[in-house]
Amino acid sequence: MNASSTQASPADVSLETIGELINLSGRQRMLSQRIVLQMLLAAQGNTGALDIARTCLETFASAHAELAQGNARLPGAFSEALRQLYFGTPRGDARIREFIVLAKAAMDTLRQSYQAIGQPQRFNALIFEGPHKFPLAAQQKMMDWFDRWV
Repeated sequence: MNASSTQASPADVSLETIGELINLSGRQRMLSQRIVLQMLLAAQGNTGALDIARTCLETFASAHAELAQGNARLPGAFSEALRQLYFGTPRGDARIREFIVLAKAAMDTLRQSYQAIGQPQRFNALIFEGPHKFPLAAQQKMMDWFDRWV
């Protein structure tokens, strides 16, 4: 049933369908976390992570449309509570769509950066233990990087 044509009443939605919607929603949480993780890895120079993030985002966007609008087998936002969550004051649908747009823009920017320099291995992120400072080990790493690439 498609939410844009005929709304299902909560009584018409089977327990099996509700279970599928719950599983799909849980997968959305996992995908959103995976997208962010893969983008962090990509920013550190793992170019394969960028492709994984893009695939996860495509799956995330498709599943969001199924959850909010429905399709031939899923009812979309079938109850008033769900409709309010997605399309009411909490703006769930709009916020998720904003996340999708911003994640795609970040991916495009990162990919363009890789193409511009021609060598994604130039990205390097390091964490040094201790209070916020610029320790000698970090300074040496930076100078080694400059010597190699600049």
